[in-house]
Amino acid sequence: MGRSPTALGQDVLVLRRFEGTGHLNALFDCSADCLAAPTAVDFDRLIGTHATITPTTREGERPFDGIVTEARWLGSGDNGHRYWLRPWAFLASLRRNQLIFSNKTVIEILTELLSASAHAGAPRTNAARTTASRPRAISRRSGRAAGWCRRAIRCREPAARTRASARGIPTRPPIPA
Repeated sequence: MGRSPTALGQDVLVLRRFEGTGHLNALFDCSADCLAAPTAVDFDRLIGTHATITPTTREGERPFDGIVTEARWLGSGDNGHRYWLRPWAFLASLRRNQLIFSNKTVIEILTELLSASAHAGAPRTNAARTTASRPRAISRRSGRAAGWCRRAIRCREPAARTRASARGIPTRPPIPA
């Protein structure tokens, strides 16, 4: 069926069922039903840690790598447990702050935004091309990290400085240099 290594160990949780949703320009959300010995799962050690769910399909294995955001015991009937996995960028969507970026590339802005969640692992960029250091505006009205990244790449402001805001705080006009 697949593999599900977690912070608890390589074979502590055995993957029984996998469900997930993923869309273009959106973060995936998946859950895994696992079997374990009755005393094997310590939810306090599991929440907020790195995990990879690797279901086996007809085309081969497909890994889903992320952070365990939720876990639940399914009952005593089969020693089942369910945990939810979200991508690393999900942690960035939980932040609320306001920042000013001046003459930075998209990669520099995204690295700075995501560095606050570095305890889950260092952010990696996989840019198809590099961009010159130009002012950028990032609209964070939706509060979703995937949307921030998409808008950061598309948006180009002519001003020397731009202000970015997070979760419900509207983006202000460019600040004069």
